[in-house]
Amino acid sequence: MSRFTDGHLFQAIIVSCCGCFNGRTLGVISMSCDNEATRGFGPLLPGHVKVDFGDADALERIFKGSALCCILIPSH
Repeated sequence: MSRFTDGHLFQAIIVSCCGCFNGRTLGVISMSCDNEATRGFGPLLPGHVKVDFGDADALERIFKGSALCCILIPSH
């Protein structure tokens, strides 16, 4: 997904962590790494990068040199 900000084009990245659960909306289901959770839903939304939960090295590689907005939702 590309956006313009202050006249500059940048590429937006949506990153989700495998092993997390945040509901049953199509957007959230599209971020799932669990094939059982996505079965029967679709078409899933494209453009998600998936990493293992807690893999800080993978996140650093993805976001190196990029702006980042991160939302963390604690499990209940």
